[in-house]
Order: sequence, then C-alpha cells, then structure tokens
Amino acid sequence: DIGVTGVQTCALPIYWSPVKPELRNKVLLPILSDQYGAVLERGELQLSFDEGAIVLRYGNLRLPLNPRQTPEVLKATMDDLQKEMSGDPALREYLSILTALSNLPAIVEQDPTRIEERQREKEVARERLAKLYNASGPIRRHLSDCVRTMNGQPGNPKSFDALHHLLEAQAYRLASWKTASHEINYRRFFDINQLAGLRMERPEVFQSTHHLLLKLVAEGCITGLRLDHPDGLYDPASYFATLQKGAGPLYVVAEKILCPGEYLRKGWAIDGTSGYDFLNLLNHLFIDARNSQKIKDIYEHFTGRFVDCEEEMYRSKKLIMSTSMASELNVLAHHLNQISETNRRWRDFTLDSLRDALREVVACFPVYRTYISDSAASPSDELIITKAVAYAKEVNPAIDASVFDFIRAMLAPQRTSGLSPEDYERQLEFAMKFQQYTAPVQAKGVEDTAFYRYNVLLSLNEVGGDLGRFGVSVGDFHNANVERQRDWPGALLATATHDTKHGEDARMRLDVISELPEEWEQAVFQWAAMNRAHKTVLDGRFHPDANDEYLLYQALLSAWTPGTEFSDLGSLPSRLREYAIKAIREAKRHTSWIRPNDNYEKAVLRFLDK
Repeated sequence: DIGVTGVQTCALPIYWSPVKPELRNKVLLPILSDQYGAVLERGELQLSFDEGAIVLRYGNLRLPLNPRQTPEVLKATMDDLQKEMSGDPALREYLSILTALSNLPAIVEQDPTRIEERQREKEVARERLAKLYNASGPIRRHLSDCVRTMNGQPGNPKSFDALHHLLEAQAYRLASWKTASHEINYRRFFDINQLAGLRMERPEVFQSTHHLLLKLVAEGCITGLRLDHPDGLYDPASYFATLQKGAGPLYVVAEKILCPGEYLRKGWAIDGTSGYDFLNLLNHLFIDARNSQKIKDIYEHFTGRFVDCEEEMYRSKKLIMSTSMASELNVLAHHLNQISETNRRWRDFTLDSLRDALREVVACFPVYRTYISDSAASPSDELIITKAVAYAKEVNPAIDASVFDFIRAMLAPQRTSGLSPEDYERQLEFAMKFQQYTAPVQAKGVEDTAFYRYNVLLSLNEVGGDLGRFGVSVGDFHNANVERQRDWPGALLATATHDTKHGEDARMRLDVISELPEEWEQAVFQWAAMNRAHKTVLDGRFHPDANDEYLLYQALLSAWTPGTEFSDLGSLPSRLREYAIKAIREAKRHTSWIRPNDNYEKAVLRFLDK
C-alpha cells in the first residue's frame, strides 16, 4: 500500500525525510542480489502486463508501479498504432485510458477525498484496459511491444535507460540487499529486510491486525497467547492493556528477556514471561559453581583468548551497530541532532559526536530496553540509564562528557516549566524510539554474536542467559521460585522453546563438564593433539582457530549420546555440519551471513569431517 494510502496513514514506521536526498519520500527496498545497475542491465528487472496493470517483476517478487506513470510505458510506438487503428473506437478508448491515468491525483496526496478518488479511478482504468486488451488484437500486440521495448536488451546498456527512468520515479528505490545496513529507512524486525515493523500503537493498525485473533478469542477457540518480542513495540505496557481490553480477561505470557538484576514490570497486563528466566535458572542448578575459575582457565589456556564476558558483549554490540544495524543508529543520531539544534546550549554538538556517544551508550546498556512513555520515568528506568551513561563515560574518556550528559537528559525527558510542550514531545519521541533500538542490538549483539564467541561453557549461552554467572545454589533456586509464585504465579515454566540453542539433553551433558574440569582438560587437549593434522593452513595460520575448535568439541559432546557407535551416527554428521556453519557465521569473526568466507568454512567442515 506504499504510495497509495498516503504518508500520514501509513502503518509502517518509515522515515520519509532521510539525509540522502535521493531517498526523500521514498522507501528503500534492499531486495536485489547485486548492485542495482548490474541487475537492471542483466535484464532481471522486467515489466509485465497483469490484468490491466503494468507491474515490475524481479524473480518471484511482483512490485507495483505508480499507475499515473504507466502512460510512459503505454505510449511507446504510439505512431505505428495510430496509423494501424485510425478511426477505430478501440483506439479512442485506449487514448482515453491513458488520459485518465495521467490525471490521477498525485501519489503524495494527503487529502482523504483525493486519496479515495485515486484508488477508485485507477481501478476503473485498470478494468477498462484489461477489457480492451482482451477485445483488441492490435492493442494486445501494441502492449506487448511496449513492454518488450521498455525491458531492454542485455548487452546494450543504453536500451535500459527508459526503464531506469521509470523506476527512479517510483515511491521506492531498489537497491542491493547489502545497502540495508546503512541506508534502510523503515523499521525492521531485527535486521531482516523482508519483515517490516508495524505501528501497533495506532488504534486502526491494532484493529486491522488483530481482527481475526480477537474473533477467535471471542468464539472460545483461543484461551491464551504467547507474545514474541514485545520489546519491539513502541509502548509494550499500552499494547498489553489494549489487548486485554479487546479480548477480555485472557491468559498472556510475553517473551520478555530479563537480564541480570532485572525484574518483570509490575502492572503489565500479562501473566508472566514465556520462561527463559526459569529455564536458565534451572540449568544453573546442574552447574558446579566451585569449578568456575578452573573451567574458565581451561578455556583461556586452550584458546589463548583472555577477554571477559562483559568485554565480549560490549564489542559484539558495537559490531552490530557498525554493520547490520547502522542505519537505525544513523536515524537516531539525526533525530538527536535536530533536537540539539533547537537549543543554544546544545547546538554545538556535532552529528558525528552524537552518533559516537549514542553508540557507546547502547553498547553499555545493561538490559534490553527501558519502558519510558508519556508518564515520568520509573526509578528503575532512571537507574538503568544512569548506569549505561556512566559506564559509557568511563570507557570513553576521549569523548566530551557533556555529550553523554545531554543524551542522559534526552533518554528520560521531564515535563518542566522551562520546556515547551513541543520540545517535550520531540524528546519523548526520541526516547521511545531509542528504546526500540536497544532491544534488537542486545539480541543480535549478545544472543547472536557474543554467545557464539565466548565459549567457556556452551550450556550457559542460552537466550536470556548470563555469561557472568556460573551455577546457583539450591537455596537461591528455591528463593527465586518463591518470588515467582508470589509475584507472577501464572508465568510459564519452560525448559526449551523454539529459540533455545541447545536441547535439554544437550545442556545436561555440557553441564557435566563443570563437575569434571580435570578430565575435561585432559580430554580436550588430547583431542586437539589428535586432530591437529586435520587443520587447514590459511594465510599462515591453522584453521579452524582454537576458539571455534573448542566450540566444536562441546557441540560433539552435547549431541553424541553415550554408547553410540560411529557407524550408528545417522544424520548427526550432517546436522553438526549445519550447526558449525551457523555458529561460525553468527560469531562473525572469520565469516558471516553477510559476507561468507568460503575458504574458512571449508576448513571448518573438513576438520569436522575428519
């Protein structure tokens, strides 16, 4: 519906006024497998006539074209058509359709009446053209010729000029999928370009997207819900309240990841979390805390890596913000820069300094997000922001401290006598959008990067896990259960979900390592000596590196059921190959999903096979 419903009523959070002028009033579509020009001149972008409309096809994708501009396509070879059909009523009908399309209201029209007129008249024109196409052979041949001419000829770059001109005039800008990291101008589900976020805070969007769900609840077909990724919502508390109001009293658990020291917010209209907190606490019950330092020493001795878990998470989050989620950071920085320009006390902050400081604050954020809305910030949110800014200052002495103080004030705006309502709303909007950014950075940086880099004991590296914790006492386990029974008796108690990285049995086998540090050390170094010959030399180094090798030994141990003979492994080798590629790409140290390193991946698979 982009370009049809109008900017103000659009359900997608699109940044219509980005810094790059070529993206103004456009949506970036990073869907191409290669650079736009290369894809275009290979003839992979093709127009086609589809039931009265000209559409663009790319592989299996069907993209709309602004109907007001389709006469550019339909007027090609018009002189020949007029000579052939002189005096034919079908020609007059065809010319009338072109005039109607040319006179459609503009795509940026805001007036609801004009928007409705555009919708109505374009459909009328489409139906007329479809009917004419089926009734007139000359028109049918003409349309085929027009489309063929516009589609160009591979090997003749000049022949694609007209199609390029047409595509540049659309409400979207086609681009390579790699451009999304720095230029995407709509909010996504994490960093997945094909999954756009919706403005669920808008009543009309909520009603439209929840119509079927609420109907099934009303009919008694559904009695409870498990909500994934609520931290991506603009205002989770408001969403939960709206859901309960529309569905009546309903059992709801939310996939809220609680970080160390964090508690589920009281007052939310839910019954508790989806169970990651219980899952990880239960797993720690089977880890021998007395051997924490021994297990860490073995890891550091084997791998030669002496980075603690906090440093690993900090680095990983910064990596995500400089790569796959850089565009969202740029948007936040520009928003903050616009706020700074409105006040003479802040105007000297540069865009680059604000972006750098924002990156550091997000990297130092101790939880997924805060939950500031139109009411005053809660004490817990104030404390979280204060901690993050203080730590960012500490690790970045070269950045002006006043920039961090400014950000601190913007992340928890206050209604004061010296702040206009307009300024307060602008700051509140920034704070709430900032909250939607820290959550996916935490997920991608910690869960999907650091958890594949910091391989001390893989059973610790679960969603919602705490790398800095090693085991829990029976007493602490029971105390946590008592608190849960008191505060959230309806919370889900899970031992596995669709997102857990290892099954229960795998985690149990890995936990045993914590009980046998001496035996584990002897075994893992023996395996390394046995398998050294299976490594591949790349750029003068043996691969896989020791960190990935350490991960593979744990993966093998976790999946190999005791008593299984080599001849009975079945699908295990192929499953381990798939796991190995996923793990090393998620780690993003030698290869990644965005830029796979074929040589390194082959070295890992060869090592694993041998």
